[in-house]
Amino acid sequence: MMNNYTDYFIQLVDRVIEKNKSYVINLEIAKNNNLMDFYKIISNRYGTSFKSNSIIKNFIIDNIKKELQIEDVSLSMSTDIFYKIKDQIKIYYLDSYFSKEKANFYYFFVNALIDYGIIRRLDNIYIIKLIQNNIWEEIILKLYELYIVEDCKFSMNICDFSNYDRLPRLIESKKEIEQRLKEKIEIIDAKVIFKREQEKRIVKKIEKKLSQLNLFDFLNCIFYQYQSDKKRNAIEQTIPYKYIINVLVKNISKSKHKRIDDNKINSVIKLCNSFICLYQLEEDKFKKFFLLPNEIEDYLHKQILQMNFYPIYQFKRNVLVDYINNLIIPNVDKTLFRKKFEFDIDDLVKFFNLLFLEKDSILKFDKKRISSINLKILDFFSIDVKNVNQEYEL
Repeated sequence: MMNNYTDYFIQLVDRVIEKNKSYVINLEIAKNNNLMDFYKIISNRYGTSFKSNSIIKNFIIDNIKKELQIEDVSLSMSTDIFYKIKDQIKIYYLDSYFSKEKANFYYFFVNALIDYGIIRRLDNIYIIKLIQNNIWEEIILKLYELYIVEDCKFSMNICDFSNYDRLPRLIESKKEIEQRLKEKIEIIDAKVIFKREQEKRIVKKIEKKLSQLNLFDFLNCIFYQYQSDKKRNAIEQTIPYKYIINVLVKNISKSKHKRIDDNKINSVIKLCNSFICLYQLEEDKFKKFFLLPNEIEDYLHKQILQMNFYPIYQFKRNVLVDYINNLIIPNVDKTLFRKKFEFDIDDLVKFFNLLFLEKDSILKFDKKRISSINLKILDFFSIDVKNVNQEYEL
């Protein structure tokens, strides 16, 4: 299996253009100066007569389709690779690896295969491998002839209809992690390839920043932002609330609980969001209809991570209190209950009513100012934060 299809494809295009430099120059000159000479050059190459651009175009497309067909499965590759190459070329441009002019040039070759219907996900999903150099060099030369015939028709649409602004956000997140955490992020064939232990290193660096903050205040801000986003129906542009909440709870015992401002909180939120964004959870909405067997595990992994964006449901006071009053109290011996827990069940109801009177999502209790009964209830429900979410990681 090839490690980097995009770079190989780009090198293939460069090699074909250089190898046929004289033919390419003559073709460009003829197209710009004398259309009949252009038709003559193409006609001589194929041994047939062409008198219009549309005839040349249809002939070349049909010719390429035949050359790509392969019966020997061992020499075949998935057409899905070209959709990844297409995205990677966009990524190279967004990451300033290519100029827009150069990116559009390479983009034409891969997009022509897709948009002219030469390869399709639903039809023949396997075509001849890129490593079959002789065949692919001839195909690339034919695509270049299409490039001249069509006057460079295709240009990149960075935010296509199915991906919104996924790729620009990916590059923005990549730069955020690289600049702030000094971790080089590699993207190959439109997928982030983490180095060994890199994910754990990134998480530890984020957690180190969290230890400098008051995580109780941080949690409050996350819940507040969630409610705010929910009211605005901010669906497409959101943050992984559940992931951030779990990381905060995991690290709350290590926090120095210093007072913090909104800028510091937003800065760490952005960092967490950038890390999650590297997993590209917001994929092509139609991707799941074209899953190949070797892609199922990766897809399911992303589905699990996607749960971090699911809604956070608020627990209603009346549901809890009604449950206690109508199901527990009628079926519990109050004397035994008090003996076991050292507080009455009625005290428990009063305590929950007290909690739901508070407006903040995170409540702080001063042991010196709380009643002995409520303190017993708190002790009963308490968990040592040192033992919470210690195994939580991506």
